[in-house]
Amino acid sequence: MVLKTVNSSTRSPATAMQGLPTVGIIGGGQLGRMMAMAAHTLGLGVVILDPTPGSPAAQVVHRSIVAPFNSLQDLRRLAGATDLLTVENEWVESQLLFQLEAEGVRVHPGAQTLALIQDKYCQREHLKAAGVPVPRFQAVASCPEAEACAREWGFPVVLKARLQGYDGRGVKIVYSVTELRQGWLELGNHPLLIEAYVPFEREVAVMVARSTTGESCIYPVVETHQHNQVCHSVTAPAELSSTMRDQCAALALRSVECFDGVGIYGVEIFLGANGEAIVNELAPRPHNSGHYTIEACFTNQFEQHLRAILGLPLGRPDLQVPAAVMVNILASADQEALNPSLDAVLAIEGVKLHWYGKRSARTGRKLGHLTAVAAERTTALERALRARAALDV
Repeated sequence: MVLKTVNSSTRSPATAMQGLPTVGIIGGGQLGRMMAMAAHTLGLGVVILDPTPGSPAAQVVHRSIVAPFNSLQDLRRLAGATDLLTVENEWVESQLLFQLEAEGVRVHPGAQTLALIQDKYCQREHLKAAGVPVPRFQAVASCPEAEACAREWGFPVVLKARLQGYDGRGVKIVYSVTELRQGWLELGNHPLLIEAYVPFEREVAVMVARSTTGESCIYPVVETHQHNQVCHSVTAPAELSSTMRDQCAALALRSVECFDGVGIYGVEIFLGANGEAIVNELAPRPHNSGHYTIEACFTNQFEQHLRAILGLPLGRPDLQVPAAVMVNILASADQEALNPSLDAVLAIEGVKLHWYGKRSARTGRKLGHLTAVAAERTTALERALRARAALDV
């Protein structure tokens, strides 16, 4: 539901520019790919910057810059070829974005927002200061310091890399001092955060869009299911009471607003046995838990992100189907060449395949996703899982 509009009289829509704008995307992974595809439907230009030649996003745009994320010179090249910049990951150094903003470049999410969110400790501090419930946490500089926290809080605890952790990488749930010391050896060459383990019953997620105009909208609350700390599937809508749905939606919006965020944000939430909702973390970009929106919602998360950063009216975020399930396609083994078998998958009613165009696979790498829609959740899940089983990757 679209919630509010602030200062709508000052809206400067993208279409008021000289022709339709060109968006520069920092990052060429699958999120950049799907964002670029959404941009094409709106008639927007797209330029990608990514260090990998032939990246998934570069395959669907006319122009890409092959360069590292943290080269100010190459970021300036991207800015010079576009009307504004956005990100599909949190790997660019925020200080470089501060520099670009000082030079007059429009960047969404802004450098300050990204700086606070990309460091998980700073993100948690900011959420806590805004009164958002989060797990107990502390930055730790040594293994003995982490051990002291674990002994005070009790095991299990979670060790996290403060920067660039994703898809379960940079995260260790440890159940003893021995496991904590091993986890420290594996992660300790990066700044770390330790947090108390939350004995949650369910994990849910909410996509929130916030425009440059102040307009906001909230997508349906979905339930996420993890395998080995990586999202395996997403069910929309989550089977929750209306009271709990409203609580999660309000918590997600409050979390995004406290960062003054612009664009689309994925908010991960733990639900406890007693009905308490605790924010795990935010992603300042399109999110895996929002992929279902492509088939299931009136406005998908990628188009909504573009609308938000360009100051265009936000689209309806609500479901246009009764139920949807998204299942990630994770590589089961290392492979140099990928040749998915499409026939059996595409024969299943209500299933859409999204293949990301990655040239090779390593175990656990996201190669694509499947979304199934149906009249109710169990049918959608059965279709999605049957389609996943039919792929030979």
